[in-house]
Amino acid sequence: MAKRGKKPKGVTLQQEAKRRGRPPKAKGNGAHPAAGRKVAKTDNQPSEDAIRENFLQHRGVWNQLGAKQKLLDEQWKDAKAALKADGHKVVHMHIADALSNSAKSEAKIYGEVEDRLKVARYIGHKLGAQYDLFAQPDRTPLVDSAYDSGKQASMENETKKPPFDPSNEAYNAWMRGYDDHQKTLMAKFQPLQQDAPGWGGSGEDDDL
Repeated sequence: MAKRGKKPKGVTLQQEAKRRGRPPKAKGNGAHPAAGRKVAKTDNQPSEDAIRENFLQHRGVWNQLGAKQKLLDEQWKDAKAALKADGHKVVHMHIADALSNSAKSEAKIYGEVEDRLKVARYIGHKLGAQYDLFAQPDRTPLVDSAYDSGKQASMENETKKPPFDPSNEAYNAWMRGYDDHQKTLMAKFQPLQQDAPGWGGSGEDDDL
């Protein structure tokens, strides 16, 4: 490898670079787009108005959510009042949530009930007599549980679609439960229809 010659005395770096056919290096570290000049601290930073505008945009979303939350709180208040008026408790809904949300929350409810029944048995309380029954597996026949499941599906206004194969006896049991509850609903509507104008009996419409 050939040795690089030394820069002659009295020649600047720019002059030497030009002599060698290379462009002179810019002053600065070259990493910043504004290399070669002193950069002010405010460069590439949002202005006070931009920061203010951004905050106000977030503030608008915040206010919208606050209004929705206020409306939702009122709806929750009305729902709880209606729940209590029908003889239920808010804690009943919390228990239903726990039993329906996840296996972990369901297991927590099971544990709480088991602890109460167990302690009741220890102290000779009559509730303790239910501990053995609680500890045993569910022995309800499949057709019975399927019937009740179909009835509940109708109560919750779900689609009439049994979760069983048509060849399974539980399929027909589920359908019976669903249909029986539907018949109960229709029986409630019929008196209202009979009281409505033009329902059966004699009247002006009979002459037409």
